[in-house]
Amino acid sequence: MTRHIWTNEQIKYLKRIANGKPKKVTLEKINKKFNLNLSLRQLNNCMSNNNIKAKIRHTWTNEQVEYLKKIAEGTPRKEIVKKLNDKFNLSLTLLQVRDCMNGRGIRNNIDKRFSAESGGNRCQQEKPIGTISRWECGYARIKTGENEWEFIQRYVWRKHHGEIPLGHSVIFLDGNTDNYNIENLALVNRNELMKYNSMRLNSDNQELNRVAVNLAKLMTKAKEKGETYE
Repeated sequence: MTRHIWTNEQIKYLKRIANGKPKKVTLEKINKKFNLNLSLRQLNNCMSNNNIKAKIRHTWTNEQVEYLKKIAEGTPRKEIVKKLNDKFNLSLTLLQVRDCMNGRGIRNNIDKRFSAESGGNRCQQEKPIGTISRWECGYARIKTGENEWEFIQRYVWRKHHGEIPLGHSVIFLDGNTDNYNIENLALVNRNELMKYNSMRLNSDNQELNRVAVNLAKLMTKAKEKGETYE
C-alpha cells in the first residue's frame, strides 16, 4: 500500500464531513474532492490519529420500533436488518439493530449472545439486577430486570427527571460515554439532535456543548413556529 501524507486541507475537510456519515461515504467524498485513491484502512488510520469520530446515530421512530417488534419473533437478525432497511429505505447495521433490540427487550428467540466483559462467559441474562456492562456498541447498559437492560444514560436521566418522552435521546455533553453523571447528560428530541449535530463542534467541553444544545432547542422551536433565528 502506497503511503499517503495527509495535508492540513485534507484533514480539515475530513473533520468537516465525517460526523454522522458511514466511513465508505466519507471515503468516496474525500477521494473525489482531492482526486485520490485512498483505502478504507488509510482513512481509518487518519481518523484514529487525529481523533476524528463519525458518531453515526440512528433515532428510532415509533413506527420502526413497532415494525421491529412485529417481525422479530423467529427471524434471524441479519434478515431483520434487511427487512428494516428495505421497508424504511435505511442503511442500518447489524449492530444498530441489535442495540435497539437489546435496549428495548425485543427478542427473536433465536440468537443467544454472550459478553466477554463483566462476567467472562456468563450469559447476560444470568447477571444480577443492577449489573453495569459495556456492550459492543461502546455504550454501557444496566440490568433493570429479568432479561431487561437499559442504556445507563437513560437510566440515570429517568432517576433524576422521570420518564423519557418517546422520540427523545439522552446525550453525553463531553462525548465521554463513561461519564454518565447527571450534569453531563442532556435530553433532546430528534430535530434538536439533528440541529446539534449539524453544528459540528467536535468538542469535549461540557459547558460549550450545553450552550450548543440549548441553542439547538431554541432554533428548533423557532423553526416549528415559522420564525427565523440567526
